[in-house]
Amino acid sequence: MIPPPPTAASSSLDHQYAHLLGESDLPRAPPSRMRWLVLSLTCTVLVGCWFAYDQVAALNIPLETYLHLATPAEYQYLIGSFYIVYSLPNIILPFVGGVLIDKYGPRTIAVLFSLLVVAGQLIFVTGLVDRTPGWAIFGRFVFGLGGETLSVAQQHITTKWFRGTELALAVGINLSIARVGSVINDIVSPYLAHRYSIPLSLWFGFATCIISLAGTLVLVVIDQRYSHLAGSSRELWQVRRGIRHFPRAFWVIQVVMVLLYGTVVPFNTIHSAFLAAKWYPGDAERAAQVMGVPDTLSAVLVPFAGSFFDRVGYRAHAIVVCGAMIGMCHFVLGSVPATVMTSPVPVLMVLGSSYALLLTFVPCIPLLVPPGFLGTAYGINNSIANMAWGLFPVLIAALATNDPTYYQTEMFFALCGFLSIVVGLYVVKLDRRDHDGILRKPAVAAGASKPHTDDWDAVPVLDSDSDGG
Repeated sequence: MIPPPPTAASSSLDHQYAHLLGESDLPRAPPSRMRWLVLSLTCTVLVGCWFAYDQVAALNIPLETYLHLATPAEYQYLIGSFYIVYSLPNIILPFVGGVLIDKYGPRTIAVLFSLLVVAGQLIFVTGLVDRTPGWAIFGRFVFGLGGETLSVAQQHITTKWFRGTELALAVGINLSIARVGSVINDIVSPYLAHRYSIPLSLWFGFATCIISLAGTLVLVVIDQRYSHLAGSSRELWQVRRGIRHFPRAFWVIQVVMVLLYGTVVPFNTIHSAFLAAKWYPGDAERAAQVMGVPDTLSAVLVPFAGSFFDRVGYRAHAIVVCGAMIGMCHFVLGSVPATVMTSPVPVLMVLGSSYALLLTFVPCIPLLVPPGFLGTAYGINNSIANMAWGLFPVLIAALATNDPTYYQTEMFFALCGFLSIVVGLYVVKLDRRDHDGILRKPAVAAGASKPHTDDWDAVPVLDSDSDGG
C-alpha cells in the first residue's frame, strides 16, 4: 500500500532537508486505521501503571488498619515514602531514558521498562501483603524505575504516528483511557478491600500491570512491522549545542507543570482521608468513590478538549485557565465549611474539568523542540514532574500531620494554582514574542509555521530504530 501524501503540519520542516535525505525518506501521514490501532495499544500501555500508582491513595484508610503501624504519623510518612521513592529516581531517569530513546528507538526501551513495572509491582504487593513496609518501599522504587521512562517511550511512539495530524486528540485519548485506570481503581480497590480483603485488592492491581505489559509487547510488534506507514523513523536533527538551546518557553512551561501537577498527585494521596474527615466521617469507601468524580469527568472530557485544541489552538491560554480553575477549587474545598457546602461533588466536577486541560502540556512540546530531540524533551518533562512529585509529598505529609483538617494542605494547593496563572501568562507572552504565536494556532497551522532557528544545527543521522527495538 502506498502511504498518502504528507500533511503540511508533519512535513513542512522535513522538506527543508529533502536534499539531505531524499524525497522518499520524508515522513508521511500514516493511514487512519493503523494510527487508531497504534493509539488503542498506547492507551493500554499505561492503564495498569495508573491503576497501580494510585492504588495506595484509594486504599489509604483500610491500609492503615491492615498494616498496624505504631502511630498515624508513621503511616502518613510511609504513604509519603511510596510516592517519594517512585519520584526520586525519576528526577534523572526519564531524561536518561529520553536520550536513549532518541539514540536507539522507543521499542526496546518500552519493553525493558514495562518489565520493570511488573517486577516492581510484584515486590510492592508482596511486601504489603506480608506487612513488611521495607520490601513494599523497595518494590515501589523498582516500579518507579520503569513507569516514567515507559511513559516517555509511549509518548514518543504516539507522537511519531500522530505528529501534524490529531496529536492533541491522541494525547487526550491516551490520558482519558489511562485515567479510566484511576477511576476503576477508585471504585474497585476499596470495594475489593472492604468486601473481600486487602491482599485481593492489591493482587488485582498487579494483574492490571500484566495487562499493560501484554499491550506493550503487541504495540512493539505493530510499530516495528508497520512503522514505514508512519514515515521513516530516521531523525532529521543532530543537536550539537545541547539542551541549553531549548527555547525559554519550553522551560517556563515546565515551571507551570510543576505547580499544577504538584497539586494533582499529592492531592490523590490524601483525598480519601480528607473527604472522609470533612464530608463522609466513618465511610471511607464512600469517600474513595466520590474522589473518582474528577478522574471520571476528565476521562470523558479529555478527548473533546484534545480535539478542540487541535482545531482551535490557544494551548498557552488553556494553561492559564487550568491554573485558575485548580486554584479556585482547592480554595473552596479547604475554606468553605461542610455545613455550608454539604457535598464536594460540584467542586470536584470543576476540578475534573480542569484536569482535562492539563493535556495541553504534552502537545506543546513537539511545537517547541526539534523532532530528533523529542525523546530527550519528553524525558526532561517527566524528570521535572517527578522532582515535584518527590518533594511535594514530603511537604503534604508534614502539613497533614500538623493540621488534620487539611485546611493548610488545601491552601497550599490553591496557592500553587494561583501562581501558575502568573507563570502561564508569561508563557503566552513568550509564545507571542519568540514563536509567532505557534501555541495559539491550530494543529495544521502550527506545524506548518514551526520556526527553525540557527541555534539548531541539523544534519542527517542514522535511523533511530535501527536496533529493531
